[in-house]
Amino acid sequence: MLNMTENIFSKRREPFIFMLYLGIGGSILLFSGVFLIFFRNEINSFDFKVIVPGAMWLSTLVIVLSSIAMYISIKHIEKQDFTAFRQSLTFSYLLGYFFIFSQIIGWYKLLYNSRLELNLNSSNAIMFVLSLLHVVHTGIGLIAFSLVLRKVFKNKRFEDSLVYSVNPPNVLNLSLMSKFWYFLAILWIIIFSFIVYHAI
Repeated sequence: MLNMTENIFSKRREPFIFMLYLGIGGSILLFSGVFLIFFRNEINSFDFKVIVPGAMWLSTLVIVLSSIAMYISIKHIEKQDFTAFRQSLTFSYLLGYFFIFSQIIGWYKLLYNSRLELNLNSSNAIMFVLSLLHVVHTGIGLIAFSLVLRKVFKNKRFEDSLVYSVNPPNVLNLSLMSKFWYFLAILWIIIFSFIVYHAI
């Protein structure tokens, strides 16, 4: 008689989770390619005087706080504290926009106030590319975040919020959103650590 117990190979998997991980894997390959270009130029003894604008330090703090707020919001919805859940989620969302704003300020400092032009220093150009790619990913994340937040605020009554919190599609969307948001934070910390290591 066949054993019908599901195992790790036969159990049904959520396709959206697979798509998320596939997208994250593609992003990792993309950023790894940029890192490899940097290392290749470094080995070839290019001029690597990296400038780290102060706004980049601020944006690092912002994205960490945003991820913490996301984590706290998940804990609040698990405890059915829906008001605190909405507040934490909104705070995380707004910090996402502030992260992009601080990155743009960093670009401005890099392009106009630094003593090294991007076209004269390949390391600063690569730093700009890494930051720009991350901002694009963050922008995509904020679009998805907006859809989640919109649905959250459409269910402000306790009864509606309770139904929202146990509805499988809503739970899945929030889970996917939080995973991607954590990934963005970890990715930026890696990028920023890489930049700081090569800073003058």
